[in-house]
Amino acid sequence: LFGWLAWRAGSIWPAVVAHAVNNGITSFLLLAGPEAPAGPPPLSSAFAAMALGGGALLAFAALYRTLTPEPPPFADAVVLRDAGQASIRFSPSRVPAGLAVATFAGAALLAALLAAGPVAGRLRGR
Repeated sequence: LFGWLAWRAGSIWPAVVAHAVNNGITSFLLLAGPEAPAGPPPLSSAFAAMALGGGALLAFAALYRTLTPEPPPFADAVVLRDAGQASIRFSPSRVPAGLAVATFAGAALLAALLAAGPVAGRLRGR
């Protein structure tokens, strides 16, 4: 899904934002939700959650498709942005400073939430 989103937008940033929102919602539900029941959830609940999530996903994908222009041709999408750098491999020096700061801040916040939040108590057996 995130790959399609990046291809459709012609940029990786919509996929990055969607991934962050996905992780944020999951973290919020895990930290704010009640303690997990002892047994597995009923099969009907799992199917209902999958149907609801799949329907929402299809609705958002259709809306995004109608609001965005057609993706660029493949040949235009693989043009190197920095002609002096022939490699497309990841390099930490290419990460924008603001994104690096946000990444470390997010990791620190997540570590603090895990250390102080209800999940820490659950992991410690309280």
